[in-house]
Amino acid sequence: MVLLLDYAANKHLFPADPTGHKVEASITTLRVHNTGDNVTLKNLIIEKYTTPSQTGAVSPNNTNSGWIVDGNEVRLNHGGACVSSRRCLDHG
Repeated sequence: MVLLLDYAANKHLFPADPTGHKVEASITTLRVHNTGDNVTLKNLIIEKYTTPSQTGAVSPNNTNSGWIVDGNEVRLNHGGACVSSRRCLDHG
């Protein structure tokens, strides 16, 4: 079932009756991004963010340097998981 979000009206719209089904939705757009240089994200679970298109739940910009992304589980996000710049080291 595809859930439709009407942001202007602040409503979730269901194309069918969701009775008997588990429904999860996220409207949280804040995530790890543009926080500066020399950032380490290690052993975290980063999930359920409604990221804008062409971004990820973890997304330093091209001016940030020294980011280390190591041993994280990035899952269940609406957009991408990790969008790294040329100055971001991803240890997987």
